[in-house]
Amino acid sequence: MMLSRLLELRSAIESLSYTEAYILIDDGINLERLKNVQLSRTEWDGTEEIVNILKPLKEMTMVFSSTSYGIAVSVAPWVLDLEIAMEGSMASTSEDIRPFQVALLQEIKDRAVITDLHLMATVFHPNFSSLWFLEDSRRVQKIKEKIRDEFKSIAPKRMQVGQTKGDETSSVFGRQRRKFDNINEDTDDEESKAEIDVYLGMRRRQEVHDPFTWWRERQDKYPITAQLARKYN
Repeated sequence: MMLSRLLELRSAIESLSYTEAYILIDDGINLERLKNVQLSRTEWDGTEEIVNILKPLKEMTMVFSSTSYGIAVSVAPWVLDLEIAMEGSMASTSEDIRPFQVALLQEIKDRAVITDLHLMATVFHPNFSSLWFLEDSRRVQKIKEKIRDEFKSIAPKRMQVGQTKGDETSSVFGRQRRKFDNINEDTDDEESKAEIDVYLGMRRRQEVHDPFTWWRERQDKYPITAQLARKYN
């Protein structure tokens, strides 16, 4: 960012005295006074404020551009954290710069609308599975219920794989086998229902930098939940 580089040169530029404030251009044919283009202290301070306001945006852009996993999982926490930080720093912003900050914040809110799909994707990043960054507890519950409903719709399909069909079901052996399978299905369904709840209730013990790897290493423990994670990421 050009403004950041300019601030790095502030001390050097301000240290120039008026007698040294000349630069030669075109082999000395033209002389320009550097002091005529120097910023005032107020202008320097304003520039520094703008750089500090834009810094979180720069960091977010760098994270999104360098990530090796789906961006959708990080949109909600990053954007909401940015909005909270910007609102919190508003009081300390000078009156001259505050209109810029207010306009920028409103632009972010208008453009970065956090949808339920964003939040559902975020749930499948272990760092944000509880949606702890979201203050609206009713919305948190709504998102988790949506995920549970989708989980339940997938679970029976997985359990039906490998079931035998045809004449077997019409024979005595087939009917007994089917009855046994139904009992197993009920048991598996109860276990699979717990799978998503185990994940949603999991407490994060350490930072997860690559959710893809995290899910790949745990797909045997969370087979159906891992399938959903792949869908959203």
